Amino acid sequence: MGLSTGTKQSEPYTIHDHPRAMRSIETTRSWAALFTFAVGGLLSYQAGSTLFDALARGIIAGSVMFLLAWGVSVMVWRELVRAELVKAREDIRERRQKAREAIIEAQRAAAERHAK
Repeated sequence: MGLSTGTKQSEPYTIHDHPRAMRSIETTRSWAALFTFAVGGLLSYQAGSTLFDALARGIIAGSVMFLLAWGVSVMVWRELVRAELVKAREDIRERRQKAREAIIEAQRAAAERHAK
């Protein structure tokens, strides 16, 4: 699932191409799953479940949280990358406009020098 930059490119920019996105997504989902496994297992054990049942419930809770954290992280990074692409496009337009203005000013100055 790529993000279109609005320009004619052969391949759209994806969150997989982003330098921080994939590392952040992997870290977030891992910590969320580990934390949920520990809390879910501990709460289940304290509620009177056997150790096996508590660990099984912790694994199930951690697995579900792993998927949820992955989905939410991807959604968040998709929007962050999209915002970064829009900002980069605006910066490029701004620099191009400044360059055009500098060229026009240089041409005007050269025409004035030539006219004298």
